Amino acid sequence: MYYINISALLLLFLTGCIHSNPKIVDKSYADSLIHNYSRTDPAGKNNTEMAFWKARINPDNPGISNELKYSSALVRRFHQSGDINDLIKAEKVLKETSQVYNNKEAGVYVALTEIALLKHQFKNAADLLNKAKQIGVQNYVANSYSFDVEFELGHYNLASFYLS
Repeated sequence: MYYINISALLLLFLTGCIHSNPKIVDKSYADSLIHNYSRTDPAGKNNTEMAFWKARINPDNPGISNELKYSSALVRRFHQSGDINDLIKAEKVLKETSQVYNNKEAGVYVALTEIALLKHQFKNAADLLNKAKQIGVQNYVANSYSFDVEFELGHYNLASFYLS
């Protein structure tokens, strides 16, 4: 009996080791997907968008929308490439825009807060965010950035409050 049980277990074990390659998807279907699928190039798309917004900026008649979109594209490119010069350029554009509008645009300060966070300048980010709040910014935006700033500064109770 003992030998029969061992033989049965051995047989069961060996049959479990047999490799079978069942066909999951027909090759022609997979080939057609590969042939018709095209990946988008995020960096290329962002560079196209960045060139578009940069071309719309009129130095003689500065605005806010084009400058914000251009700086946003620069920040996206920083996320893709890690080139700190993109953040420096975006920050410069935003500071110039803020001066044109007498430092009264909350959206500019929110964008500057994001850049300060990316540069790990957390105290500067807190100051910029406070300016945005004083000017007037939506509660969701204020709370989201407040959480980030307070968390990075180590004020965990305040961060928890803003997260709630």
